[in-house]
Amino acid sequence: MAKGFKEIILRPVARSDRAILRDMLFQTLLSEPDASDMKREMLDEPDLAWYIEEWGRNGDFGFVATDEDENLLGAVWARLADEDGQGYGFYDYETPEIAIATVPEARGLGVGTRLLETLIVTARQSYPALSLSVAENNPAKKLYERVGFRTISTEGDHSLMVLELEGD
Repeated sequence: MAKGFKEIILRPVARSDRAILRDMLFQTLLSEPDASDMKREMLDEPDLAWYIEEWGRNGDFGFVATDEDENLLGAVWARLADEDGQGYGFYDYETPEIAIATVPEARGLGVGTRLLETLIVTARQSYPALSLSVAENNPAKKLYERVGFRTISTEGDHSLMVLELEGD
């Protein structure tokens, strides 16, 4: 994919997109402060596997971004926690937690903003809020703040952020 792609094409995440979600989840790990230690096998650990295992269950939704040549640019997805599992950005059982990532070549080109704004519009139809966990030094934190997420708590070098969708 060339940095000068002409179009960002979004489509809903399908059950068959688990490999894409896995790749994008790994991209989120690579943005961590200790990224040099990250290995793909970490995605099999229960706390991370939760974000993609059994994708497509009730309440799962998201979008994949490609360019006009169908090259992957990024993805954003959300799922509700339950008694069997929850992610690092758990807020409550009514608030979907999101994960978002772009491929390195697409960063800073509006892909993440477009993905996030589309997910927010979709979530607003059914949910009171969205949540996420982000490293304090992750440049994407500025994007989350720009679209309205606010920090609820900080543990170590990660923040729990929530975007209230009701009453806007």
